[in-house]
Amino acid sequence: MFKYISLVIFFTLSICVQANDCTYDFDQDNKCDSYTVTPLSEAEGLNLLTISLGSGNNISGIFNTGSAGITSGYFPGEIIVPLDFYSPKTVQQSTYTFRWHDGLKNWVLIKESNWAEPYRDEIYSLSEESIPKEAQFPTEFEVNRIKCCILLSDFKEQMPRYQILNEEQSVAAINEDIDYLKTMLKSGKESPLFYKAAPANEENRKPIPADLIYEISTALTTQNVAPINNYAFYMQQTGSHILATIVFRSIYKKYPQRIVTKINLADSYWEIGFKEESCHLYGEYVKDMMLAGKKSLVPSRAYSRSDCSIYPKNK
Repeated sequence: MFKYISLVIFFTLSICVQANDCTYDFDQDNKCDSYTVTPLSEAEGLNLLTISLGSGNNISGIFNTGSAGITSGYFPGEIIVPLDFYSPKTVQQSTYTFRWHDGLKNWVLIKESNWAEPYRDEIYSLSEESIPKEAQFPTEFEVNRIKCCILLSDFKEQMPRYQILNEEQSVAAINEDIDYLKTMLKSGKESPLFYKAAPANEENRKPIPADLIYEISTALTTQNVAPINNYAFYMQQTGSHILATIVFRSIYKKYPQRIVTKINLADSYWEIGFKEESCHLYGEYVKDMMLAGKKSLVPSRAYSRSDCSIYPKNK
């Protein structure tokens, strides 16, 4: 199936990247690779993406990326191609995600994603208007998993036709990614899931794609809820509070009896300024822990932050 290898993020209009130390060994053949993103039509936003492998092979595709280049994917071997992307302040996001297929020696389209990021709206960057609390979250997700095998090189002047997986097949594909997360979680918050290089610091923190978080939040089961909760906890610990909140919200909604999720969600709410919401959850958590005979395990912050009387009521 798909073979995971690591990429590094770049946004650019026309670039050529060459790694002298083979950081960009895209196909894992121990040879240095490079890639270019070259505009073909300024009016239509068409770019030619060419990946030059150290073996001498080139893989190319044509995409309507506007003024953007490509980005690395979250999982090893992935490439994300932004679509109709004309400004860093663009609210609507559309992407193709490709993953390296070792048997085909090419990147295969695995999903197309669309969502909105309200906080990118220029109304907040060009004025003193603050971002509303709920506008901090990506919304309006539409993510489709794609039937194998549409290659990156199949994208020419005309977009290739492809089939969307049905719900059962999509869930199976998402679960494969969740299984990978489970394996990588053994390294805790210093896992490559959270940092793209050592040391594990803010500079090396790894961006986590919003569409992946949406997908795993919709795939919760009694069998995977614990590791997914752990994944969100490590996201929280490494500073990805918004995305962690999305996961914790979904878990809390589907499994409200999970005590640990209550304090996890409360902590994330607290960090992003949802003090009124967090105090109620801290209160629920403290009450549950008392009933479970675990008073001694309740952290002091849960007590101090559970007093909702000091916060104004939501209007």
